[in-house]
Formats: sequence, C-alpha cells, structure tokens
Amino acid sequence: MRIAKRLFTRGHSCLGILAVLIVWWLTAPTTVQAQTAGNKAVITTGGACCTSSTALIDASVVSGTNICEQIYNALQSVLNTHMSPIIDARGVNPIPACKSGETPWLQGGSNFNFSSTILLPAGTITISSAWIMPDGTKLIGEGSGMEVNPSSTGGTILQVPSTFSGTMIQMGFNRTPSGYSSAPCPNSNICRGISIEDLTLDGEGESGVNGILNSRSQELSYVAHVKLYQILGAGLTVSGSAQNSGPYTNITFDTGGIAPSSSTSCAQIEVSGTRGIHGLTCIAGSNGPTAAVYLDSSNNSIEDVIIEGFTDGIRVGSQAAAHSNVLLNIDGDNVPITQTQGPAPINVVHVTAGSVNDLSMMGIRHNSSSGLTIKDDLTTTNLSDPFVAMYALGEAGLGGSGYSRFTTSPNATAWAVGSSNPQPSGCATQNLGSLYSSTVTGTGSLWVCELTNAPGGGLVPTWVLVK
Repeated sequence: MRIAKRLFTRGHSCLGILAVLIVWWLTAPTTVQAQTAGNKAVITTGGACCTSSTALIDASVVSGTNICEQIYNALQSVLNTHMSPIIDARGVNPIPACKSGETPWLQGGSNFNFSSTILLPAGTITISSAWIMPDGTKLIGEGSGMEVNPSSTGGTILQVPSTFSGTMIQMGFNRTPSGYSSAPCPNSNICRGISIEDLTLDGEGESGVNGILNSRSQELSYVAHVKLYQILGAGLTVSGSAQNSGPYTNITFDTGGIAPSSSTSCAQIEVSGTRGIHGLTCIAGSNGPTAAVYLDSSNNSIEDVIIEGFTDGIRVGSQAAAHSNVLLNIDGDNVPITQTQGPAPINVVHVTAGSVNDLSMMGIRHNSSSGLTIKDDLTTTNLSDPFVAMYALGEAGLGGSGYSRFTTSPNATAWAVGSSNPQPSGCATQNLGSLYSSTVTGTGSLWVCELTNAPGGGLVPTWVLVK
C-alpha cells in the first residue's frame, strides 16, 4: 500500500508539470518579426503577430542618400495616417550633407505641414537650405556637445557650407520660399508647439548667417539647451506674431574667436508678451558689436545673462517702444565660461532715449574697472557701481518733465532723507524724478527734483516742494 501510494503521488506531479508546459506552449506569443520599412513592430489584439506601428519610425533603415531624404521619406510613409510620429534618425551613420533645396520637410518642391518629433543623431549635419519647421514639430538633438570649438566630440551639430546665407532654422512659416506649395502654419499662418532642443548651430563664421528665427510660432514653442556658434548675424530673433512663445532657456552664443561685425547680436526680442529669455551667455571676444541683446518690445523678461565683448550688453528701446520689461541678474563679465580674459561690455544695460518706461532692473553687475553698469539716457544717469541691486524707471511726469525712478545706488538719488531742506539749485539732471524727505519741521517735508522754467528762459532741474 505504501509503495502504491508513492507511485501515485509521483505520477500526479509529473502530470501537473506536463500540463503546465502544454499550456505555456499554446499561449506563448509568436516571435516578433523584423521590420524592413523602419516601422517598429507591435503585437495585435489576441497576441497575433505582427503589424507595423507608424508612431515610431527608424529613419536609419529608410531609403535616401542623406539624412534629410531619409527623414522626409519616413514622414512620407505616414502622410495619410493623421498621426504625429516620432522619426528616430539617431542611427543614421555616416551622415552625408543635405542637398541644396532639401530639408527633412521639403523635397522636390513638395513640403509636409503636419506635426512630428525628429530625433537627430550625434555628429555634424551639413544643411544647405534653411530648415523651416512645420506646425507642431519638435527637433531634438543629442546635446550641444561643443563647449568652445566644433572639434569637440559628442552632440548634434547643424553646420552650413560656405555658400549658405540667411537663417539656419525658422520656427514656422515666415515667407514663401521658392518651391513651397503651401504654408507649414495651418491656422491663419500661425503655428504652435514648435521647439528646438539639445543641439548646436554652427555658422562657420560666414557673413550673412543667422541662427534661429521665430516670427510665427506661439504657444508651446521654445528653444532650450542650444549653442549658437560662429554666427555673425543674429543668433536668436523673436518677432512678428511670436507672442506667448518661450521661454528661451540655456542658450550660449559664441563667435568662436572670429571677429564679429557691428551688427552681430546674441538675441533680438521684437514682439511683446513672450515668456522671455532665461539663461543666456553671450561671448563676442571684442567690443565690436553694438549690442548683445536688443529689447525693442514690451512685457518681456530677460534673466540670468552673462555678457562679454559687446559695446552694450542689453540695449533697451533703440528700435521700438519698450514698456513694462524686467531685467534680472545681468552680469557684464570679463572672465566668462571660456576661462579666458576677455573684455566686459562697455555698458551692461543701456536705456536709450526712445520710448521706454516701467523698466525694472535687479542684480546688474559690471566686472570691470571701466565702463558703466547702467547707462540711462532718459534721465542722463551713468552708474559705474560694480553692482546695482535695483533700478526701477517709471514713467515721465506731466509735460515730460523727468521720470519717476527708484534705485539702491548711492550715486543716483532716488529717495533721500536729510535734516535740512534741499537747495533748489542742488538738483542735477541725473536726479530728475528723485524725492527728498526733510526732517525740518514747519517748512515742508517732501521735495521732488523736476524741470522748471529758468528766469532767463529754458528749463533747469530744481528741487520743488510738494508737501
């Protein structure tokens, strides 16, 4: 009886194992087959094999003589799917130069205007025509690997040939290029959701080359972690209908030892109501360019900026009206991230005599024994303080008689307190709009410096009793 029981128990265990193996064999998924068209394979409902997914396409196995053609052909394969695919071109190697007149979205006069995400490989991609990005397109590299020069390894570099002129990348439709059949911005010529990340634009020191232009793309459109190298035109221009775009973050502009022209600039903000520039390094190497940043619009913010080698760091209101802007942590530095001794800007912030008001500046620094931290043409104020914690410029008084102003600088009166009344003639031009509180009783307590009529004609700055 005991022997029979053991045999029955062992036999029962063997049958159980065999049953498990049979069930596993019947339900195991079929081996995924390789896809030759670049589409990733997916298992269909019920575990059947297989179908291709147009959500993610490997451009390295798509036909084409260069990376622009391969990306274009990958997009062509999903043209009628109404999807927003990811085109993974990180496996393309080697990377032949894109032909003239060709971009990832334009071939033979036909262009795409649907959204996608393009993943670019590490290495140098030569572009012979401006890349005009369609609505909803995200362009992502593998890092701006160049720290100082293009020979640095790693990262994605878009480089122009000597025959190139104009803007390297346009965020959305700007004008009608030759051969374009339709505008890449579908809604009244306005785009959204266009972004550029983690790559370097190399202008090769060619004259007439600009970096990035956004004049049409609004919400969810931005630039992040991008290096603009040896570009002698404008690095980044935000203009036209690009309100609500940004922020534009962690951008480095470096002429790479090539002598810039007077018109070379890191950035130009010409449209009101963006989400600003947050994190910008501008290196020109010499005080040749007029300004690193042109701020000629309203309701914008610029913060965390390092500037070397420009006549003006940030020039406000020289081309158009600039109201209600904020500048924060602007550093005119002569020891930049390159760790070489270079010239600081002559004026870290220059407020021109244009239409400028309600400008707030905090944390303005000038790391040089010469030059100005703040040059304010509106109030004829020149501050050479190494650091100005706050400088707030308000609006002009009635009849344009001076501006209201507050600053923490001891070298420009803003609101002073004294135990004697001020002498009327003690008010200087740079003090216009300043306040003075007197502790003397019975003779008035608050004075303002403003322009008054002189006995012999004309206007002179004078302390005037208010209360």
